[in-house]
Amino acid sequence: MDSLDKINSSIEKMVERLTSQIGHYLSDDKLSLSKLASNLEWFLTWRIKLEDLEDRMWCDGVIDLEVSKSGRHSINLKGRAYVGPESDVMTIYKCSLEGQIELSTKHDFIEYYNFKADVNGKLFEIVK
Repeated sequence: MDSLDKINSSIEKMVERLTSQIGHYLSDDKLSLSKLASNLEWFLTWRIKLEDLEDRMWCDGVIDLEVSKSGRHSINLKGRAYVGPESDVMTIYKCSLEGQIELSTKHDFIEYYNFKADVNGKLFEIVK
């Protein structure tokens, strides 16, 4: 498996976890913010790598997460993320993070997501 295949496979695994967790939340189950933050951290770690294949970044954590339902099938979220270059793991930037995730009507897959993060003056917009 080459590097790009590994990244895409890892993204799909994290999308499945996010879909399950958000689907339960939208069905009126309680939401574990710490578990969602961890799932977002790993999702962003893999997904942000596709934004700049030359200078790959990674996510070292999501904190101060606030989540709200936006209709029957989507959530909005705000928080902070620690993001830095893979080439220098000692350099980490604390940046604002906001986004939206919309699930299918059956809550069995993610129809759409959009995350924005300003990492040391470089705007990342991650969209499906």
